[in-house]
Amino acid sequence: MNFSSWLFEQTDLPGDVGKIAKVCWNDANNGCGSARFTARQWTEHFAVRHPDNKVILGELIVVAYLAMMKELKNERPGSR
Repeated sequence: MNFSSWLFEQTDLPGDVGKIAKVCWNDANNGCGSARFTARQWTEHFAVRHPDNKVILGELIVVAYLAMMKELKNERPGSR
């Protein structure tokens, strides 16, 4: 699954994952980011286009990526 696709489905969640999902959603919809970005590309994008907030946004991307990996792991047969 594409990271951004997964992330954009999380915009209604409370907490850090929902927060970064909204930031990325807004960035993609205003033409600043891309709906095809990987987690790494989002981190690089924040470093270049949003340098004042790159640390916190990068940390939130990591939180979201780990949540996605955990979710995908739990969906695999025999992984529970």
